[in-house]
Amino acid sequence: NGCVMRGLSSVVFSLLALCSCVARIDGSVDGQINDPEMLFAITVGVDLPDAAGALRSSYVADDLNRITDLNVFVYHEGQLLRNCCRYFTDMSNLMLSLPYGKDGFNIYMVGNMGRIEAPDAEEDIGSLAYVVASYDDFRTKGFPLAEKFIGYRKGDYAHFGLKRLIGQYDIKMRISAENAEYQVKDVRLQNCAKDVYPFGSGTKASVFVRGQGGDKSGDMLTDEDLAKLNAGETVSLYVVENLQGVLLPDNTDRKKKIPSSLELVSKGIADRCTYIEITADIVTPAAKYSDGKYRFYLGQDELKDFSIRRNTLYDVTLDFTQNMVCEEEWRIEVGEPQVVDVVFSKVDAVVAP
Repeated sequence: NGCVMRGLSSVVFSLLALCSCVARIDGSVDGQINDPEMLFAITVGVDLPDAAGALRSSYVADDLNRITDLNVFVYHEGQLLRNCCRYFTDMSNLMLSLPYGKDGFNIYMVGNMGRIEAPDAEEDIGSLAYVVASYDDFRTKGFPLAEKFIGYRKGDYAHFGLKRLIGQYDIKMRISAENAEYQVKDVRLQNCAKDVYPFGSGTKASVFVRGQGGDKSGDMLTDEDLAKLNAGETVSLYVVENLQGVLLPDNTDRKKKIPSSLELVSKGIADRCTYIEITADIVTPAAKYSDGKYRFYLGQDELKDFSIRRNTLYDVTLDFTQNMVCEEEWRIEVGEPQVVDVVFSKVDAVVAP
């Protein structure tokens, strides 16, 4: 494959191409070769969103900026320079290949997606898609990454920063009810996108997590995460970009950001919008409610928008109040109460800054 560097011999060959004549392996000499390439040593990293400090217990710091493989695509005047394309699995020896006699390149990089073939015409790069096999792969393979560098000229810079194609939700809990106790037992993302378009503009996801028995779960908190959340600490969930956009433009009531409202807009669209589902036990002075369900759709606001944007940090505060034992369509399901006789002490929830 002309797009892959194979060991020391390929490096030596490319370096020799910088000369006006190249010695063949058999020792004979050719004249000037066509479109010789220049090699530049580069580094590639991950540009995290500002203030991305919370860490899931199931991740370590290196997981947030891990790069396990890298595709580099180089375009000039709208056409792919296939001989300059590279696929790397060793991040310690990255080389950018550019031809002599040309400048002003558009460079596209994608990471942690395996080997990908780029389209010959740059105008088709927006249709390039990647489908996440499993959200569990984030821990070992790394988050899907991408970035484009338009109008790059030789020697402009040697470090290239990629962006994560996922949104990060930092979650903390606050208890506003003095006479209620809440114990969160499960937090998970539902209707999670699996397909993402690294260079698409406003492209909507069309493939979603669908497990056995209709399970729609994507990322979810571990038992250790839940313990931290209940203790007042901040934990994180990660979800692939999903640009569904503004679907309820006239909505003014956050209680109406629910599936039945979406179905009035377009049949089936509710299954394309990502939401968080929380399971908790609630104890009030009069009763205990087991496995209460709390749901809310994600988006850029709490009324109209349903988009999750790449490399964006979202803060979510779960504000538990006394009236959260009252049923609401889809948003709150608490089931039948179990009458109890409880003596309460004031609950002081510790909220992470």
